[in-house]
Amino acid sequence: MDLALATGRGATTLARLRGSKPLVRDEHVLVVGIRDRDGNFGDSGIRTATSASEVLEHLGDREFFVHVDVDVLDPS
Repeated sequence: MDLALATGRGATTLARLRGSKPLVRDEHVLVVGIRDRDGNFGDSGIRTATSASEVLEHLGDREFFVHVDVDVLDPS
């Protein structure tokens, strides 16, 4: 849900904080360690990574923000 809001998805005020522009563009998102590998992001431009080397390759020397969902530590 947080990713959906940050990328401007949804009809809520939070998803539209910058009007029609999302807070984060899809092509700037890298999802690491998703539990459901069958889930995909279609043609959105959102990428996924499964290893630290993939993350470092994507980041290069850019600044970045890390968001961790607590349920990745324990789904319950």
